[in-house]
Amino acid sequence: MKRTFRILFYTVLLGAACLAFVVPNSISDFDREYTALSPTGMVQNIIKKNPAWKYKIGDMHGRASRSEEGIKWFLSAAEDGHAEAQYMCAKIYMHGIPGKVKENRLKALYWWDQAVESGHPEAKANHDKMISLAGKRG
Repeated sequence: MKRTFRILFYTVLLGAACLAFVVPNSISDFDREYTALSPTGMVQNIIKKNPAWKYKIGDMHGRASRSEEGIKWFLSAAEDGHAEAQYMCAKIYMHGIPGKVKENRLKALYWWDQAVESGHPEAKANHDKMISLAGKRG
């Protein structure tokens, strides 16, 4: 009887110890862990960590239509150091998009500068052209 009680006691104790490691602290922890491990969550985590994917998603939303969603993804990829996205952001700010993005030459210059630093082949010519135009006006 004592042996059975002892086995039962240690089984319950061991079970409680295991649950302490498995059971999340709150529902939000569970939701966060489940979302991170779900297929959708894994894809979202990959996209969040990969500027090239962000750029491709922006590109899928269409360069021609310049949807707000595409612009958001281009900007996110550019902030993460993606050279082509930085170049696209410079072009977007240089010319503006009616009803979506106001023309802003200072931001365009910033993104061209970032694209040059990231090694974009066409950014240097546009950056230098913009600097020379600013010099002629000033």
